[in-house]
Amino acid sequence: MQDETWHIRVGEKQIGPAQSNDLIRLAKRGLLAPDMQVRCSTDNRWMRADAVPGLFPGSCQSSRNSIVPPLPTIDAPQPIAASPSPKKVSPTKWRWAKIGGVSGLILGVVYILLVRQGKTGETDIDVVIGYITGFFAGITLSGTFLGFIAGVLRDYFSSRSLVEPALAERPVERQQTPQGNKWNVISKHWGGLYPLWFSYWVINSVGGVFTVVIATLISILFERKSDYDPLAIFTALISIWVCILAVVIWQVVGVWRSANSYAARRLSIGQKARWAAIAKVAMSLGVVQLVATFLSSGLPELSEATRMAFMGDPDLPAYSLRIMRNGTEAEITGGIKYGLADDFSKLLKASQQIRVLHLNSIGGRIGEAEKLYNLVRERGLITYVHSQCLSACTIVFAGGKERYIAKDAVLGFHEPAFPGISQVELQSSVAEQTQIFRDAGFSANFVLRALKTPNSEMWKPKLAELVAANVITRVSAGTQFAASGLGDVTKENLGHKLTNAIPLLAEIRERLPQDYDAILDAFYKSYLAGDTEADAVAAARTKFLPLLNSLKPLADDDVLSDLARVYADEYQALGSKSSRFCYLYASGADTTQNFAAELPDTLTKREMELNERVVHTAARRTPVAAAALKPIWEKVSDLMSIQGITDSQVNLLNADNVPPSKYDDYCFASVSLFNVIGSLPQKDSAAIMRAILTANGND
Repeated sequence: MQDETWHIRVGEKQIGPAQSNDLIRLAKRGLLAPDMQVRCSTDNRWMRADAVPGLFPGSCQSSRNSIVPPLPTIDAPQPIAASPSPKKVSPTKWRWAKIGGVSGLILGVVYILLVRQGKTGETDIDVVIGYITGFFAGITLSGTFLGFIAGVLRDYFSSRSLVEPALAERPVERQQTPQGNKWNVISKHWGGLYPLWFSYWVINSVGGVFTVVIATLISILFERKSDYDPLAIFTALISIWVCILAVVIWQVVGVWRSANSYAARRLSIGQKARWAAIAKVAMSLGVVQLVATFLSSGLPELSEATRMAFMGDPDLPAYSLRIMRNGTEAEITGGIKYGLADDFSKLLKASQQIRVLHLNSIGGRIGEAEKLYNLVRERGLITYVHSQCLSACTIVFAGGKERYIAKDAVLGFHEPAFPGISQVELQSSVAEQTQIFRDAGFSANFVLRALKTPNSEMWKPKLAELVAANVITRVSAGTQFAASGLGDVTKENLGHKLTNAIPLLAEIRERLPQDYDAILDAFYKSYLAGDTEADAVAAARTKFLPLLNSLKPLADDDVLSDLARVYADEYQALGSKSSRFCYLYASGADTTQNFAAELPDTLTKREMELNERVVHTAARRTPVAAAALKPIWEKVSDLMSIQGITDSQVNLLNADNVPPSKYDDYCFASVSLFNVIGSLPQKDSAAIMRAILTANGND
């Protein structure tokens, strides 16, 4: 077959010119049938295509001079017999659709098992039903559906690649007589009836805008109706992704079909269809990008929303509410999760006298925290933290008309987070939380640092930083509000909390279980009654101090010698603040007040360690004879005289009642006495200490 110029006859039209190589390519692709008519420019006669040498190898007509004469020249266009209908290959009975669906199901089940593993031990039937209908439907069926759709597309395009389309479909004629309603954009695009440029640039752009608008409207609709409802969040996310999936499938199929039509037209005239290939590649990349976005954002969001809506947010601890102090104070303990704001609202309606809200939480859902924040502001409540208030809990705390924390309480801040959240959504959430903190009066620099802290970390500002940034109003000494921060506890787990915090109680529990139970019972009853922390501690001290004082004379010699030095240091520290404090503490005239708050932490720690040693070493001791004590007392008296202590000051130590004007002298003599005792040899020091503690009636 020489390099000649050819024309092809299709119905009443002539297509060409085409080179010999183009004719061969059309024949190989099935666009040129053997019985179609062609004409060489050098011959000007129409003939059957299979009469062209080398065009259809193996044909019985291999030459223009074959025994089969060429068709006669026709002056007027004559229709030729239609070529056989193109044979469409079956899409392998939805082979890939089945594979994709089963694969999606298996991956979904595996994912559920991995996520579900060890997350919650709930056996309640509502939780089980919620888990099955929500998590299974939301994740497993979604994976199955996506896998099935991917398989359908694979089957469809595989079958399309095996169809002999081009000339037999007559794209020119199809364009002249379009099918369907010309105004039905959806069906026309789906059928590939639009030009490729229109399908790719216009329809794609409009579809993208439509998806964004619909997703935004769905978000706004559910947000306005639900005001943070996990089921609404889950439904909104499902709706958005179904909408996106439907639009993308419609876009891809329409563009792909338009590209096929475009390619057929170009190839029928011997020209390449590069734009069709480029459009298909671009759409394929778009699908890959969508799948990647779903895996990185959509799937984590749906998974988290499913856990929130149907599993009770198992990663967050349960919350509890408690009324205290004759109904004037309330406490929220546990995770901030869906339902808490509604329950607290009901509590406020039932107890109109509530004025203070105690917070003890590791945080939780920002949406629920914002609802609580609004309730606190509407009621003008005071917020107070005795133990800790972290993450979303700080939003609730910020709503307080006045904001108090205990001296050792912790506030923790970081930026918000949600699985799969986009950077735009994150910035929007940060902006909302920033506004809440700024409305509460927090300093701008503080808010910036708080919400710049990564969610994987926790910024716990020091007390001075909280005061300087106007985050807190005052620091509570534990006397203004009911005792809190331990949650809705039983007597047993309250005991665990206290013994973990106070090793001395653990020592008493080990050696003196009955005395331990009496101390714990006093604190527990006061705690349940809603008494202040100071009152609860005082109730426990009424049981604790007599026990401890009865054990001190029975401690080892080294313990008592160290105890004398601690007493001297404590009296001096209290005397530097107030001689009255020194007198009340040293004389034992006031056993209800907790003087630890007035002492340096180092001294309090030393005394606690010594008290542990007292309990640990207490044992029966042989009383020291008065005759043996006399020379030791004389030595103590001489040493005190050297330090400038007069007899009248010494006599104050044995007086039943000391006037306030003599508090300074009493304090001075007490410090001197125990300094001297502590400086004696250990055996003598212990003997004098036992005598003093016993003579004072273990007071």
